[in-house]
Amino acid sequence: MERAAVLAKSGIVDAPDIQLRSVSRGEADWTDQIPLSHGWRTNLALAEKAMIVRALRVAAGNKSRAAEILAVHRRLVYEKMREYEINENQRKAKIGLFLRSRGDGGQKRCDVGKLLRQR
Repeated sequence: MERAAVLAKSGIVDAPDIQLRSVSRGEADWTDQIPLSHGWRTNLALAEKAMIVRALRVAAGNKSRAAEILAVHRRLVYEKMREYEINENQRKAKIGLFLRSRGDGGQKRCDVGKLLRQR
């Protein structure tokens, strides 16, 4: 409550100030948080990259162990690391950049963090 009082925009603490999560009749699923406006491929790429970075972090950089954690072949981990430009320094950092398809068949760099903030 202290935090809400400090961060409240007006003198009154309201529900958005204390960041309450609404509970629906069914349990809310994490997939409800996925922004549909980004499209299938972008969301899939975000999830793939996040999972690989997280598995590498848990495996302390050991790619074979990361592949075991994800239940995929080690070669796929290497391919995805190359595709999403995950290097040894990036796995310690935030998700970073990835290539996003354009409508004309080309690709452009896309900042994942920026996409997530736009939700």
